[in-house]
Amino acid sequence: MDLSIADKFVKLCPIRESDASLINRWYHEVESFRYAAGGKKPEEILKQTKQRSRLSFVSGIYRTGDNTCIGLITGEFKTVSEPLLWIKTIFIDTCWRRKRYGTMALQLLFRYSREVYQAERAYVSVYNGNAGGMAFWKNCGFSRVKVLKAADADGDDVIVMEKVIGL
Repeated sequence: MDLSIADKFVKLCPIRESDASLINRWYHEVESFRYAAGGKKPEEILKQTKQRSRLSFVSGIYRTGDNTCIGLITGEFKTVSEPLLWIKTIFIDTCWRRKRYGTMALQLLFRYSREVYQAERAYVSVYNGNAGGMAFWKNCGFSRVKVLKAADADGDDVIVMEKVIGL
């Protein structure tokens, strides 16, 4: 699925071929991207951008004013007992962080999810060791709903978080 949605400050749209090198660079910035990657390799993300799936998306996060690619968001729409949004990855380039672009991109996606898919809930999984990610998601209104224990003693537990999407 190709998301193409925009507001005054950010837009979510297919990643331009010219921005593919950014994704490679971000994935190799281990300290800044390690938790956001969800265990995927850049080749997998780039391959997903070329696949047309009805309910999953891989989108660049662009500044509306100058069309600069500042991040990446991936996820999918699912229907279990109700339509829902599952966010797999969100990443904002280090030079654009703490300027509310991630929050604005999520708000745009939430609005789209409600209007187009009637999704009333959004979910994300976060490694317990990802303190920055946990703080970001809590700040965005997510709360812990489940803990998945790590398979081995050295691994981090995974926290599943949920947000009720309001209009």
